[in-house]
Amino acid sequence: MEKVYIAAPLNDGNKIDIYSTFYSIVEDLQKEYDVLNTVPSIPDGTLLWLVSQVELLQEADVVYMVYGWETRMECRLLEEIAAEYEIPIVYDQCSWLLYKFMEHTA
Repeated sequence: MEKVYIAAPLNDGNKIDIYSTFYSIVEDLQKEYDVLNTVPSIPDGTLLWLVSQVELLQEADVVYMVYGWETRMECRLLEEIAAEYEIPIVYDQCSWLLYKFMEHTA
């Protein structure tokens, strides 16, 4: 089963909405993929947080960039790292693309 890393803007909005959105994406992706980061990790502004996410990222077969990813420095850094290491990246421009992603890579 392919492994997917989810890059999501986790600091925007209230925590209930953040977790609800993240878990719904995980639930949908787990139907077809092994999700590497099933629990959202809220960035704390440290390099240690980034290192922990890069460790997960290096195991990924594909990276799923959640809508709004470009608004967060952490997501932009992870996107750049994935691109440099030629890990395929899927960009969610709106929620319906989640289903297109699952159809495309299945």
